[in-house]
Amino acid sequence: SRNLQTGPFPKESWQLHRLVPRAESTVEGAVSLTVAEAGSYVYLRARQTNGQMAWASPVFVSRS
Repeated sequence: SRNLQTGPFPKESWQLHRLVPRAESTVEGAVSLTVAEAGSYVYLRARQTNGQMAWASPVFVSRS
């Protein structure tokens, strides 16, 4: 990774990450969830093998 700034602090900044080969950036799995009530939500949170975290935005679910 590399951190870059547009000027002296506190100017905007950004971070570049190196690309990861597809074979190292995939995951498979399945989970069965029990939905407590209508309007509940779930989200995925995972720890990567390099120790960093990955997550997805909440998904709202309902019973049908």
